[in-house]
Amino acid sequence: MECVLVTGATGKQGGAAVRHLLSDGYEVRILTRNPGGDSARRLIAAGAQAAQGDYEDRASVRAALQGVSAVFSVQMPGPHERNHAALLVEEAKRSGVRHYLHTSAAAVSRRTAFPRWGTGYWYDDYWRAKWDNEERVRRAGFAQYTVLRPAFLMENFLPPAVARMFPDLRHGELATVMRRDTVVDLVSAEDVGAFATAALRAPERFSGQSIDLAATAASVGQIGETLSMALGREIRVVELSPAQAVARGQSRGWVRGQEWTNEVGYQVDIESATQHGVPLTSLAAWAATHRNRFVFD
Repeated sequence: MECVLVTGATGKQGGAAVRHLLSDGYEVRILTRNPGGDSARRLIAAGAQAAQGDYEDRASVRAALQGVSAVFSVQMPGPHERNHAALLVEEAKRSGVRHYLHTSAAAVSRRTAFPRWGTGYWYDDYWRAKWDNEERVRRAGFAQYTVLRPAFLMENFLPPAVARMFPDLRHGELATVMRRDTVVDLVSAEDVGAFATAALRAPERFSGQSIDLAATAASVGQIGETLSMALGREIRVVELSPAQAVARGQSRGWVRGQEWTNEVGYQVDIESATQHGVPLTSLAAWAATHRNRFVFD
């Protein structure tokens, strides 16, 4: 069985990819700074190999790629994202990787059509970096490549992300700058992992594609209602101004992201996403499955 290197394995998407690949019989190697950390140890216990290293150490990435035929690539947004993505593509190509799976962000292909594009209001470099990294994968010359573009991850309603993004959810409030009628395209990280595994299994159907992923398009009001039903307690939707959100502990960057959802949004063609033969998880089913992971006061 071929060996797949998974980056970002201790995060949401990478961890989901590891779980799905292992369950499908793949040999999985994770690149991690800390093999002794709790998240890495859980993956190792499940059957993954650990290669210690990071993007700041090219030799460690090169060593992790030895004997690997496929890569699952995800990088943290930020000032080093382009360099990290470039290093992984370069070393993967050098080592003979055949299939490269890369996760990006839904709506990135529409970035130049965003209202206020070019003013910096939407943190343009975030979107430029996503696009540049996709282009690097497409132009690298891999025998097969697949780019997955998830929309808003359902896991953002769970720890640890929820403390930064929806800190009042623990009090039963979905307090957000997003308006009650704003539609949010949602997908589970587990579905991203399922798509990655399907792409490896059937490259003839997935290779060369860049796929926007979402399972559910729901208004913020509907999200509150769905979570209330699944969790068996009322989740009140509270609309905040940007200033109020910052005062409640939300970062200015995340507040701007919520404004983007109000004005632009992912606008994923969900019907198209369902045509790939990979089951997608509804918000209601996801919340019911993870109800014990929600934390309330």
